[in-house]
Amino acid sequence: MLDTPGISLTETILRPPLAEAPTAVPLFVGLTNVRPVVEPVWVHSFVHFQSVFGDPLGHPVSALSDSVNHYFDNGGGPCLVLSLGTPSPGVEWSKDASETLISYYCEQSVLEMASSHSDATLICLPDAVGAAEALGDIAYLQRVWIAWMASISSHRNKFLLLDGPRSLDDADRMRENANRQGISNAAVYWPHLITDYPPRANGSDVVVPPCGCVAAAIYKTDLTRGIWKAPANVRLDHVLAPETVVRGRNPLFYSDQASFNLIRTLPGQGTRIWGCRTLAEKFPWKYVQTRRLMTFVENNLSEIARFAVFETNDEITWLKLKGLSRAWLRRLWLRGALAGSTEEDAFRIALGLGESMTSDDVASGRMIARIGVALLRPAEFLEIKLTFNLSGSALSGAGTVLDEGVPE
Repeated sequence: MLDTPGISLTETILRPPLAEAPTAVPLFVGLTNVRPVVEPVWVHSFVHFQSVFGDPLGHPVSALSDSVNHYFDNGGGPCLVLSLGTPSPGVEWSKDASETLISYYCEQSVLEMASSHSDATLICLPDAVGAAEALGDIAYLQRVWIAWMASISSHRNKFLLLDGPRSLDDADRMRENANRQGISNAAVYWPHLITDYPPRANGSDVVVPPCGCVAAAIYKTDLTRGIWKAPANVRLDHVLAPETVVRGRNPLFYSDQASFNLIRTLPGQGTRIWGCRTLAEKFPWKYVQTRRLMTFVENNLSEIARFAVFETNDEITWLKLKGLSRAWLRRLWLRGALAGSTEEDAFRIALGLGESMTSDDVASGRMIARIGVALLRPAEFLEIKLTFNLSGSALSGAGTVLDEGVPE
């Protein structure tokens, strides 16, 4: 405590608990009837969506409006919508229009706008399948997937919710292609879903890609059970049946390869998400909840460490960061996110000279923390490495490197 006449100042090593950012904020990217701005827009209900972007387009290629509607009907919260434009009025949809839509999906400015948006965490591309199928070639869908996978590769807080092609044969070919990509921050859901919405003007059922209701299921799971719980075996509302009915084993599931997550109807249980696999083939990153929880931990520890911008690279700073990180990880463990009956089995923190840094690191202004968390089994730690380059009391650069090796 520092005292001067009439003034008392107390400096504490601890800070208030970190305000955690929402973990499940979808960003829907596709065509709309109205394009008010060329940037993501917040919407809080389907009525709100219609007031901003207009009524559904009403042709089979565009599924964005129906997907947003399905998202809210399944209990989703506030989301973001990025319009890629509007079809020309009075002009029949053509293959040229589908090629243009695919090009818009792959445009660098669109990719950067979505990937760099600080609030969006789940990326949905509901019009991609329709555009590719209108062109009669799933290579167009592959082009979209590869572009988005590359774009989010440097943005760990983004997770792609992709829709598989409607044909089982095409879906299996796309699964084989996705297996070669092997990324852990994307998952594919299949098949499309027949909804109970009023039929279209031509009498056909309203069939939607699954990304909207899957995003809602993830939102509800995060909110009620925690990001560490698998978003699977969740009942979906406003679904009459999957477009393709699969009996028996999932034909798109492989234990040692990338797999698609099946949506199926079970007797007496309704239509449910039946899987939680990413497109990674290696344990533990092949599970949606593991990948998303590790990203959540990494992002929050990075935020906790930002106070170092005002500190020097010394033992006092290390002690502060250790204390703040330990307090947050302990709260996470008590909520059930980490494995282990004791703190020692749930997490560990190495920060200091001889622990995580050499004399050269300290002399060069590098502050390095190595934090292990047990996500699956007690005392089997996955390590997060936080590296900050300090110059005096200024933070000149910061980054996190996730060691995706085999658990110890």
